[in-house]
Amino acid sequence: PTFRRPGCHVFSFYRLPESEQQRIKAVLERENAVLIEKHHYLTYRDYPIDKPSLCSLVVPSNKQAEIDVQELYLAADIMISDYSGGIIDYGLLKKPAIHFVYDLEEYVNEDSGLAYDLNAVAVGPFVRTLEELERVLVQMLRAPTFTPAPNYQELVAYEKGVAGERILEFINRQMGDE
Repeated sequence: PTFRRPGCHVFSFYRLPESEQQRIKAVLERENAVLIEKHHYLTYRDYPIDKPSLCSLVVPSNKQAEIDVQELYLAADIMISDYSGGIIDYGLLKKPAIHFVYDLEEYVNEDSGLAYDLNAVAVGPFVRTLEELERVLVQMLRAPTFTPAPNYQELVAYEKGVAGERILEFINRQMGDE
């Protein structure tokens, strides 16, 4: 999830009641899927992980800095996020994503600092409840669909997939000038 101010509700699969974790675990097993849960680094500080999860592989607080989120994007078949700008990066892979906006009104009303209109740049459906998330997740696992909002393409219009090459060319030019 995206950073929340201290005192705000932060959703975590690993903090769900055991019965709900068991239900999610059953869905994942039935669909041959694994859920990896990684939080915003400041969320770990304010809400440390203090127990194992029954339904997700949780990146522990003391290991989160060792996990490259870009590698998770490449390995993931589907991303579940909320308001994170990371979903924009993930969308460049043209893989399915779900926006789990369980606290939309609260998040927007707390002056969250959203840098964009979420509806304009979404890269997948919005879901509000855990039950809806389960249903949409199963649908996407069975029939992956990338569904970006119309304005998403405007947001990433300058991304051509050659950033690494451009950086290497720049470095080589700089090295050649010395």
